[in-house]
Amino acid sequence: MELSLNNLYLCERGNTLLTDYENMVAWLDLEGDTRLEVAYNPGNYPALNVQTITITDEDLAKHINENLQYWLVCKCHIDGVNIDANGEVASGEE
Repeated sequence: MELSLNNLYLCERGNTLLTDYENMVAWLDLEGDTRLEVAYNPGNYPALNVQTITITDEDLAKHINENLQYWLVCKCHIDGVNIDANGEVASGEE
């Protein structure tokens, strides 16, 4: 798949966006299992990372559940992410 940047517009609607109130990560669907991953970590250099990745919904949910516990789920369109009553990724201890 070739990504064209001509007239490209993407947002969190219909995609996945999480934050820990300092850092942010989003996965924006492109085509099939290809997504644009956008990560912002202001305490790091470089602070902004954007890349295309290939990952299934199931593997993305597993990654979120295992690595982003307690992050606030702002938007999530995939099944399998364990979200607690506070809207955060569940810790697995509940």
